[in-house]
Amino acid sequence: MTTSTPDSPKAFFRRAAEALDKSPLKDMQRNARALAQSAAGRLDLVTRDEFDALQAMLAASSQRIAQLEAQVAALEGTQPGASGLTSSPHEKTSAGQALSAEAPLTAPRDKPAAL
Repeated sequence: MTTSTPDSPKAFFRRAAEALDKSPLKDMQRNARALAQSAAGRLDLVTRDEFDALQAMLAASSQRIAQLEAQVAALEGTQPGASGLTSSPHEKTSAGQALSAEAPLTAPRDKPAAL
């Protein structure tokens, strides 16, 4: 039976830590950590702070887009027929001609254009 001295627990833990540092398990942990860091370095990863900042920017942009869409809808509602962007291909002009993106808006050939 060994006698216990005040230094023996410290010495025991120091020797145990040294043995763990030299063990194959510790080497495997170091290699696994290095491999994981290497793999993470090759990926396009962002920090949590960068992710949160980008998420906030996306939310603000989405809100701004919704506001602008509502504003465009309100403007289109106050000016009926003024916007050619929302006209359907079957919509007709006052002269009975079909509106389309391909056909230019010109006066009919049998009537002179008004200046």
